[in-house]
Amino acid sequence: MEIDQQSAPKNFFKIFTFFLLALLLSIIALRTAQSELPSPQSPDELISLNTALYSLVISSILVLIFAVWFILRLLNKNFQYRPGGIEIGLLLLIIASFVAGSAASDKRAAITNAVVLIAPILMAIVLIQILDTGWKIKLTLAVIAAAGFLCAYQSYEQFSATNQMTIQQYNQDPNSMLQTLGIEPGTLQHWQFERHLLSKDIRGFFTTSNSAGSFLILAFFCALTILLDKIKNRKLTSIDPWHIIFPAIVAAAVFAGLVLTRSKGAIIAWLLSAFAFVVYMLCKNFLASHKKLILIIFILLIPVAVVSIILYGQAHNTLPGGKSLLLRWQYWLASVNAYLEKPLTGIGPGNFSIFFFHHKLPQAHETISDPHNFILSILTQYGPLGLIAFLAVIFVPLLKIIFSKSELISTEDIQFAPKHKKSVIIFASAAILLFIRPILSPIPQSAPSSQYSAAFLVLFIMPAVAFVIGMLLLTSGKLYSPPANQNFTYPLFFAAAGLLIHNLIDFAIFEPPVFTAFCAILACIIASHLNRNANQKILLPKPAAKFSLVIVFIAVSAAFLYFCLIPPLKSTSKIIRANSEISLGTLGSAHTLLSEAADDDKLSPFAPSFNSQIYMQNFLSSPQQELLLDAEKSFLEAVHRNLQNYKNYERLTTLYLMLSGSSQEPQKTMWLNKALENANKAVELYPSSDRLWFALAQIAESMGKVEQALDAYKKAVEIEDLFRQQFELLYSSSKPVSRLGNDKYNLAKQKIQQLSNPLLQP
Repeated sequence: MEIDQQSAPKNFFKIFTFFLLALLLSIIALRTAQSELPSPQSPDELISLNTALYSLVISSILVLIFAVWFILRLLNKNFQYRPGGIEIGLLLLIIASFVAGSAASDKRAAITNAVVLIAPILMAIVLIQILDTGWKIKLTLAVIAAAGFLCAYQSYEQFSATNQMTIQQYNQDPNSMLQTLGIEPGTLQHWQFERHLLSKDIRGFFTTSNSAGSFLILAFFCALTILLDKIKNRKLTSIDPWHIIFPAIVAAAVFAGLVLTRSKGAIIAWLLSAFAFVVYMLCKNFLASHKKLILIIFILLIPVAVVSIILYGQAHNTLPGGKSLLLRWQYWLASVNAYLEKPLTGIGPGNFSIFFFHHKLPQAHETISDPHNFILSILTQYGPLGLIAFLAVIFVPLLKIIFSKSELISTEDIQFAPKHKKSVIIFASAAILLFIRPILSPIPQSAPSSQYSAAFLVLFIMPAVAFVIGMLLLTSGKLYSPPANQNFTYPLFFAAAGLLIHNLIDFAIFEPPVFTAFCAILACIIASHLNRNANQKILLPKPAAKFSLVIVFIAVSAAFLYFCLIPPLKSTSKIIRANSEISLGTLGSAHTLLSEAADDDKLSPFAPSFNSQIYMQNFLSSPQQELLLDAEKSFLEAVHRNLQNYKNYERLTTLYLMLSGSSQEPQKTMWLNKALENANKAVELYPSSDRLWFALAQIAESMGKVEQALDAYKKAVEIEDLFRQQFELLYSSSKPVSRLGNDKYNLAKQKIQQLSNPLLQP
């Protein structure tokens, strides 16, 4: 039997591209069912380090999928590339990432954040190439909508059972839960925890209810797209009425999940986008004939809106909309001041949580890792070039489609997809949900077998089942590609609008699952347009250019692995092993592993900082000064790797105080001077911390520096008073809470009286 040498490569790439589609959709499903911190920042705790690594690994898989796909396609004689309009913005964003990363204080956080942001855009480029039929686009939308169905199920489970059970456990033994979380009773952190717990936050698998709300906006419009397409083509495809009802059920469930989140911002954004969608449906022809005028008016309204918000904020020291938006205004003020530190380059990807402390307002009681405004977030961290690039990635392709004058394909044929391909997507996505999630979030082995089985059923099996049910409802009947002259993805424009509107006052778009789903939707819009365009551009590089591109992509992929992925992988694995050694009491092995981890990743400050803290803890049980000297070396290395983080200077202050307490003169005075120097540096980097000012005051007083101590005590009291005034304004019905602590606050006021009066000074 002879084999057609030309058809063999075509068949290979046909199978290969479908395999890639199944893999990418499975990753989207997995991401939406596993919590990831938005915009990975510089981690200070082991749990945040693990979460950042998970985001990096998943994002790296997306990057490598893009590289492998591109290299294999280049090696194929029939290589074709469909430009989607994303490419220029992506290139500028990569350049901005290098520029901003060079200015970052924490280089590892900058690299990780940039990879996590760029990876979904690269995924979108791959999807644009392989979503060459309508039924593939529908499968992609079905996965996102089914993930929304799963999120709605999880939200209902939290609403009906999980949150109440957690509250009951807390009420039975509050101290045990607080101790596990490392929260001291009676503190601001204790109040914040209780307030969050009693609010019964409904967030699905996301970090906040706002993030869940943003994702559910996307999922709703994906389900709506499938529903409207089935209604429109019901006669052409002889669709059973139930096959129309099923997607409507999913859309209704997703909307119910959105309501359950009680995210005001997400619900208002959904209402605005839904209203805009209805207006579009009613006035489609009018809007199409006046789209240039509408765009001009919209562009002119943007600076008017921005100036109006700024003027209102300056006049009232808050944003319009109630007390809750006072905090948003304070976030934005701090963010603008942080940006002004490095207005050309930005402060660096993933470095916002470091620089925020430099400008946090004294009265603000929340610490944030994002400005709660996607424009400010990108501008602050990536600079003006990064903001232009990010907006170009989103708006350039959408505007090209809206204002396209290209000739559309006129065929009205409907193509039916092979049944087994739908099944493969459903099975692959469900399998990854069922088998990967237990590895990522394992149930403790110490749990009794009956509890283990029940937990496995609730945590892993039921979510997989809910996802499969959602997929079956959405893809019921024959899966088909609608007529090529139909734009069935137009509702997705309003999904993008809803997400962007909500994220003018939130950060959900930077939660990796949300941004990944958003980029997939963007790819569906672009691919649908290209599929219908009879005159779409196809790039056909010459053999010499293809060879050069292959070399470049291989080199870039190797560099990516060497600089971006391998160092944090090696380092984190040793940090986790070191933590296990610490729990076993073998501190010598733990220190060795942490030293190796610091060498494996020479950019991250986490390993040396963690190592120093273990040395200090060991000193408390075995007071040997050599332990503190070793801790000092590690802390200085951590400071060298991140010069702008106040926390390491605060820890160094504590370390030098411990050294002074275990030393005799003149070393005692030397260590006290170093403690004072680092305390001054800490308050310089976090000037609105009453805790740091109080610590500085005590050190200065112990050294006989009366004026400095008096000024520091006054500053601590002033900041605490501002905090109490705002707390009373925002939470007048709550019991007053002290951020500094009542004992320290009263002591500081006593010290001010004492040090202000020479007769009362000791």
